[in-house]
Amino acid sequence: ILILEASPGLSDIKILNLPYQVPPGPEPCARTCSGVSRSDETGGYRWKDYFGKAYKREDISGCQFTSAPVVTATRRGDARDCPGITTWAVETTWFSLLTVENATADKMKRNYCNVHWTAHGFTC
Repeated sequence: ILILEASPGLSDIKILNLPYQVPPGPEPCARTCSGVSRSDETGGYRWKDYFGKAYKREDISGCQFTSAPVVTATRRGDARDCPGITTWAVETTWFSLLTVENATADKMKRNYCNVHWTAHGFTC
């Protein structure tokens, strides 16, 4: 019988700094959380039009961060059909994305422009 036990010392996550000049937390509390912001989401997390660009908000409350994490996001889809994106705002429980080029919410949904994201932060 093999018993595997989780140990905080087995991971090696080092976060040097955080947004908004918040000091990093203790190393055992460092967490990496990732997901996919789908193009077909509805409600408050769907693509929306914003002054000639497309805007989207992503819920990261399930990551249980205690302060705004460092977020990296990339779009998944053909570059001809899905424009580049940038993180626009990052908070403890959500972040928002904005297209770099002009685009519409309809175009982002129609072309299946999903966003793959990774957030690094602290849980205590």
